[in-house]
Amino acid sequence: MYEYLEGYIAHIDALVAVLDIGGIGYKIHVPSKTYLKTLSPKEKHLFYIAEVIREDAHTLYGFLEKEERDLFLRISSVSGIGPKTALCLISHLGINAFYEAILLGHSLTLSKVPGIGKKTAERLIIEMKDKIKGKASVSINSSNPLASDALSALINLGHDPKKAQKALQSVLSDDISDLGSVIKQALRKL
Repeated sequence: MYEYLEGYIAHIDALVAVLDIGGIGYKIHVPSKTYLKTLSPKEKHLFYIAEVIREDAHTLYGFLEKEERDLFLRISSVSGIGPKTALCLISHLGINAFYEAILLGHSLTLSKVPGIGKKTAERLIIEMKDKIKGKASVSINSSNPLASDALSALINLGHDPKKAQKALQSVLSDDISDLGSVIKQALRKL
């Protein structure tokens, strides 16, 4: 299995990039947002690769960030979710919005992605919640790492993300600067 491929871009469109490595062109399916980034054909680019082997095809999926590739592999391991749907989720939502939708149980956000219905969105939330616990946290305020760490801790303790977020919002208005104290105060509100 490939970890990454590095080469010059021979061609790129909204769904596919052809990477020239030593005169061999590798067709790589990419998230649509990769196309929007300015990738110069004169520079080498590195794509983290997920290889999907089926009876009738060997398909390469490429990502500019390792975390995107790892998320793609986790999503496509969910029953009923194929690699094209996983790629579509990453393309439309991005990593942070996907994590937030899963951790907060926002099936409506997920079902806005083409190919994802209400039942599939709910199955994704159920199956992905445990797979991403500890790997992602929903940020109440991205400029406040204390809030993010406290929310992650409460979710990992098994509390409902929405209730944990509400409890933290009421506690963070107090002037508490210690993570342990923030968590203790939030636990009292739950």
